[in-house]
Amino acid sequence: MLGLQCILFYIPRVIWQIICYNRTGTDLENLISIANKASNTIEGDRQSLVKHVAGTMAEMLFQHRDYRVGRVADARRKAFKFCGMFMASKRLGTWLIFTYLFIKCIYLANAIGQLYLMQTFLGFNKSMTNFGYEVAKYMINGKDWDETRIFPRVSFCYVEHVRHLGTTNRYVAQCVLPVNMLNEKLYIFLWFWTAIVAFCTAVSIPLWIMRLGRQKNKEHFIKKFLRLQEIYNTKDREILHNFTSDFLRHDGVFLLRMISMNAGDVVTADVIVKMWDIYKTKFKNRIMLNDIARDIMNQKMQLESGGETTQRRSPYEKKSSAKYQAATLIGIQDWADRMSYTHSTIIFLLCTAIVSAKTYILSPLACHVPTVPSGSDFDSYFNSWCWVHGTTPIRINESIPEDDAAWEELENERRITYYQWVPFILGLQTIMFYLPHVAWQNVTFNRLGADLTAIVVKAMDALKTTSPEAREKIIANVANRLELLLFAHRDIRRGKRAALKRKIYNICGIFFVSKRMGTWTVFSYLCIKILYLTNAIGQLYLIKHFLGYDEDMMGFGIHLANSLVSGSKWQESNYFPRVAFCSITIRHLGQTNNRYMGMCALAINMLNEKLYVFLWFWTLVVAISTGFSLINWFLRLSIRRRQTHVIRKYLKITPLMLELDKSGSSSSTPSEALDPGRPDTIERFIREFLRMDGVFIVQMLNMNAGDVITGEVIRLLWHTWLTKYADKKDFGNDPWIDVDYSEDLDEIDREKMGLYEKEKFFE
Repeated sequence: MLGLQCILFYIPRVIWQIICYNRTGTDLENLISIANKASNTIEGDRQSLVKHVAGTMAEMLFQHRDYRVGRVADARRKAFKFCGMFMASKRLGTWLIFTYLFIKCIYLANAIGQLYLMQTFLGFNKSMTNFGYEVAKYMINGKDWDETRIFPRVSFCYVEHVRHLGTTNRYVAQCVLPVNMLNEKLYIFLWFWTAIVAFCTAVSIPLWIMRLGRQKNKEHFIKKFLRLQEIYNTKDREILHNFTSDFLRHDGVFLLRMISMNAGDVVTADVIVKMWDIYKTKFKNRIMLNDIARDIMNQKMQLESGGETTQRRSPYEKKSSAKYQAATLIGIQDWADRMSYTHSTIIFLLCTAIVSAKTYILSPLACHVPTVPSGSDFDSYFNSWCWVHGTTPIRINESIPEDDAAWEELENERRITYYQWVPFILGLQTIMFYLPHVAWQNVTFNRLGADLTAIVVKAMDALKTTSPEAREKIIANVANRLELLLFAHRDIRRGKRAALKRKIYNICGIFFVSKRMGTWTVFSYLCIKILYLTNAIGQLYLIKHFLGYDEDMMGFGIHLANSLVSGSKWQESNYFPRVAFCSITIRHLGQTNNRYMGMCALAINMLNEKLYVFLWFWTLVVAISTGFSLINWFLRLSIRRRQTHVIRKYLKITPLMLELDKSGSSSSTPSEALDPGRPDTIERFIREFLRMDGVFIVQMLNMNAGDVITGEVIRLLWHTWLTKYADKKDFGNDPWIDVDYSEDLDEIDREKMGLYEKEKFFE
């Protein structure tokens, strides 16, 4: 059954891969992979890969152009204007997005169907329409699973027509089903996981419809990247509209969004610029279609002769994105983060494996029954019964109940069943320790437009290389990628709203979240830090709640430590009893039920007690370390003096000269005004170029690659700022571009500006 569910989850992926390769005329998955590779290569290879991606997309869009004529074609175009992306047509540029939304719907239908499949497979009655809700309710109320008849731990088997010496006999057997202990926990997890998948898929579908359904949203997406590259102005509005609606259409914008999600904003901007140039030089002027086709074929022949084609898999080495990398000690994190997502994950995973082996492979407990009834395998049956139903600890100075009512009352008060859940709770804790790292990797890649982890890894490669030439090339590549990232996130917004946001930023500082103001990475990292801290504290309470402690027990670790120091026996604490009692009722046909009681040795608790003592104190150390790290990072990034001190230190370490640019002329700003020894110059460098996000990345480089590499990267960034950006006018807190804001002003503001210019003219 679980194998069938795995196949059902993977079938939509297979269908989408077939569509991406066979129905679009090119290998789209390979195209995205090349774009992702371009984000992690040096500048020369990067431009070559970007050119290949843009050329392949231009060829595909040209081949899918609408050249049909006649009444049927006109009717289809009219239907397209009415239906939009919901009319599947390769010639109208909606085939790819329509099939993608269709695959999304298949994913959603599969997830919902899996929930009903679990319900049907497990044979629920009509009153239990919601498996997850009912299971959660039974867990909270502490009811036995045999009462629900979903995962019975004890059941009966009736066998008739058993022949023996000419007679036919009937037998009734009472069976213990330990496998249901595993099934119940697996299906609880799988049901809630499938529900989360269904919810995320359902949210993703309308999100994609809003992204590509409105022409304004598509134009805004393309316009953003064109403005980042400083090649768009107000005169290009009509060209932008035609470029989006006639050339890219829905499928082209969809592919560009996919490139942005997988390769980052920097590579996406380069691809859009290349395609913008292709459109303006060829398609805008309506060159003869034969000439265009001939040019496209020449490009295709060059690609076939010089490298990979658009019809086969790329020979480039596929390197996974940072968001899918395994745990590593190199990346955008500090020592406290590594304690959570690396060391804690490994420790909890090892504990999970050890406890699981002891629980489900070896014998977790052994019971002795003084009086054994007739029948074979009673000892094995009794051990399995006590394991699935739990045991009741009784102290030495306490008497054993003699009647059934007193025994049931004692069982309801003291019965321990938590050790059955220990492997699954440890597995859940392992996942919880790693989830913040997954969220941070998605933030550093998908939301920033660049792979910060890959940048740090490159810096580490420069530290390990022995060749001076290779080392300088790698450091230059790191500095160049940081420059592209900072340049792509500069503040290009205009108008009153942008001015208001800048004023709010000056007041709120780090608490004003904005990618353009240079606070998005820092704020996201602090949120991840808080998530790490919350997870560690929550783990302590989870252990306490899982083990069922009373409210008067203020700290699990304190009580365990006192027990260890005082040398008290664990069976006296009732938390990890090594010896407990178990009672079982055996049914007989035509007779009253008989109760048998046995004494059980819980060898599993010898392991649990030591693991939880260590894990509690380890989690406490992780929580304290994360708390100190959070405070330290907040002080580092919120106090301007500390930012200036860090950058000034690296500028002092590496000797700097006011170098000439390639044209032979230096910056127009006087060199004495840009002295790295002056605090105001460093503050301007931080405020205009690095900002908080840049300072944060520099400090992460220092933690992973050391002072030497970080100092050389800062030197290159400083030189870049001097030669390219330092002499730019600081217009509206935008140090890079000198723009005309009049296009975003209302009519009254334009009249005021005109009167002011006239007054200046007459003066």
